[in-house]
Amino acid sequence: MRAIVAIAVMAIIGTSCGETRRVGPGDTAAPAPTTVPTTAPTLRTLDEIMRSGRIRVGFNMHQIALVRWGGSSPAGVHWELAEAMARELGVSVDWSQHYGYEDIFAAGGRHEWDVAFAVVDPTQPAVEYSNAYIQNEWTYLVPRDSPVERPEDADRSGYRIAMFGGTEFQKLLAASLKHATIVPTRSTPAAIDLLQAREAEVVAGSRNELGLFVGSLPDGRLLTEPVMKLRWSIAVASGQTDLLRFASDWVERAKASGLVQDAITRNRLRGISVAPPGP
Repeated sequence: MRAIVAIAVMAIIGTSCGETRRVGPGDTAAPAPTTVPTTAPTLRTLDEIMRSGRIRVGFNMHQIALVRWGGSSPAGVHWELAEAMARELGVSVDWSQHYGYEDIFAAGGRHEWDVAFAVVDPTQPAVEYSNAYIQNEWTYLVPRDSPVERPEDADRSGYRIAMFGGTEFQKLLAASLKHATIVPTRSTPAAIDLLQAREAEVVAGSRNELGLFVGSLPDGRLLTEPVMKLRWSIAVASGQTDLLRFASDWVERAKASGLVQDAITRNRLRGISVAPPGP
């Protein structure tokens, strides 16, 4: 297992998307907060990022299995990968928090990050993606006596699928359903509450997150078969050829070296695996 480098955090009052914080290898104490630069964010080449000494990384904080609060800074797979990438470039990490895939892509459109960890969405016109680094299984939680045995069994008239709303998974699931309806909620526990109150027949979510909460539904069970697997990649602005080339090359080396698998194992994630080699 790789030791986590000691870090410190410099708080910067955030923009509309949330706080931005700067961290760098070797820091031992949190410096005093500073103010946001007055210049507008711009696209930056890989060379400009390295000369600046920092890389701006966007995190979707709704993906709690992959990035979460760890005290004074984020923690989880995405944070560990961001730190490893920054160390290779010899720079520090400026991180920004976003809430939902629409928020993180909107921030990218404003050039507020250089790279972001995101589910591949080909409908985003201003973004390109590195090779995938992980796959995340999404599945259903149902009552033990439910007739739903496979994902397609849940797509029937009158069935309500409760889930944490505003996610990329919701968008993709909605496009795949023909009969069932989606009931968005403020959280996965809230979706499970609907199932217990018989206001939904199914709860949808990542296998890892549903596994954490399945104990709150004593007679519940997770489907063995995934509903879908979402592939996560490093997103960069379209046209940033050198940065995209670096990100894809780094991802392949991170997969081959075991770095990605180590992060998954260290964070004890279920239903999340290293993506196969290549795009």
